[in-house]
Amino acid sequence: METRLQTSGDELAALELGVGAALTVCQMQNIWRLDSGAMRVGNLRVDGEVELVCMALPGDLVGVEYWAGEQIALHASAVLPTRLVPVDMGRMSLELVLREALLTARRRSMEIVAVRSGPVAERVRSLLLLLADAISNLPDKALPSIKETAELVGSSPETVSRVLSHLKQLQLLVDRRRGRGALDMDLLRDARFGEGMTSSAVRLQPHAMQSI
Repeated sequence: METRLQTSGDELAALELGVGAALTVCQMQNIWRLDSGAMRVGNLRVDGEVELVCMALPGDLVGVEYWAGEQIALHASAVLPTRLVPVDMGRMSLELVLREALLTARRRSMEIVAVRSGPVAERVRSLLLLLADAISNLPDKALPSIKETAELVGSSPETVSRVLSHLKQLQLLVDRRRGRGALDMDLLRDARFGEGMTSSAVRLQPHAMQSI
C-alpha cells in the first residue's frame, strides 16, 4: 500500500495514501484536511482490531483529536485513493478547528448509523451513497473492495458480493471489475428493499426502475 509525500518548498507536504494505507502515529499528530478520496477512522483496540467510529470525506478534518487532548489510540486508513493537505494552525485558531470538527462529527456519526444498521443491502446502499461524491471525483471511479465494504457495513464478503451482483443485474452498478464501477445514484437513492432478506437471499426492489 503506497504512502507518498509530495514536497512543496519548506511547507508541510501534502500526503497521498493508496488504498489501505494508514496514517502513522506521528502523522496523526498533525491536522489534515481531506482533499479527495475517503478514509475510515476508528479506535485501535488492545487486541489490534479497529473499531469503526466514522468516515472522513472530502473537506473533513483528520487528526483533530490529538490537539483536543484525546488520548485514545486512533487509526485512519484510506478506503479510496486519498489526498490530504496540512492545515496551517498558524492561520486558523484551535477554537474554530474544534468547532468545525464537532459539527462534522455529529453528521458523520448519523451516517455511520445508517451504514451499520438494517438489512445488508440497505447498509451497502447507504455506504455507496455516502461515498458517491468522493467516487465520482476519482479519475478511475474506484469503488471500495468487497472486503473493505464488508468490514465497513459489518457483514461478510460473500453477502456483500451478492448484493453488488444484484445491483449489477438491476443496472444500478455497471462494471464492477477490478474495483471500478459506475453507479446510477438517482436509481440507487430511490431503490426499495424487500422484507425478509437473508444473507443467502438478497433481493432489491428499485422503485424508480418502474418508471423507465
